[in-house]
Amino acid sequence: MKRYVFLLMMPLLAFLASSCDPSREDEPELDPAMTVDQLRQAVKIEQVNNEGAPTNEFKFTVSNPTIIVQVLDKNNSIQASGYSGDITILPSGSSEIPLTFRTINHDGSITEFTQSFTVKKWIGVPEFMKYLYGENLDGSSTWTWDTEATNGCWGNGKWQKHTGPTWWKVYAADIDAQCQDKGLPKDGLDGWMKFTFEGSKVETSRGEIGTIILSTDVSLKGWDIGTMTFNGTIPLLGVQVNFSNQRQYTYQILQLDSQHMTLCAKEPTGTNAWFWNYKRVE
Repeated sequence: MKRYVFLLMMPLLAFLASSCDPSREDEPELDPAMTVDQLRQAVKIEQVNNEGAPTNEFKFTVSNPTIIVQVLDKNNSIQASGYSGDITILPSGSSEIPLTFRTINHDGSITEFTQSFTVKKWIGVPEFMKYLYGENLDGSSTWTWDTEATNGCWGNGKWQKHTGPTWWKVYAADIDAQCQDKGLPKDGLDGWMKFTFEGSKVETSRGEIGTIILSTDVSLKGWDIGTMTFNGTIPLLGVQVNFSNQRQYTYQILQLDSQHMTLCAKEPTGTNAWFWNYKRVE
């Protein structure tokens, strides 16, 4: 799946090296450290409107040719780097989007400022986010085990090849026993997990509350459609059974539509993977 970030890249280190080259006498000298006010004045930010509504798309330019900036989202992920760029920020639990603009000074110090924007219309949002949170990205959905899946609720297979449980398949009749054995008795057939857009919140039947980060980062084009990362909790039976039942927090999304969700996680070593089939209940 195409990632909705378009960058004009320029590595910071290359810039620093070239700007220190005494042979480039045409370039002006910079102060050791830029102030926040100077950086604010140099960076121009435009929030793109769609039919009069501010969107999650942005354009930025830097008026001073000696300044290179990085643009970071609320998770401190670099979305762009250079003198200018176009950025689309994916939804992350709020209609408020903070963007941080940062530059590295010649003395190695960092100058940055953060500015927040309100989104009234989301652009370039992958369909799986709408299935999770609703068409307007303002709701929630609750999921449990997909007991009707022909390949079972949970099982293993080959990473980046299979799209669901293939080798060892656990069906509805055995899920309760598996969850009990792994120390997660409340993750059985009556288990559930609820995803809410506001705050990117996840609630589970085991009583845990956490958050998730969704992205369009894929492991293999044509195989998965994005990434779901949990914080503070895990999905139903989200453990690595061959590695001391350690909790698994990051998953590739293989399917997420109005009724079905399939997640996959690779084992820490090798090419084996585990697959989780869920269905929507509300």
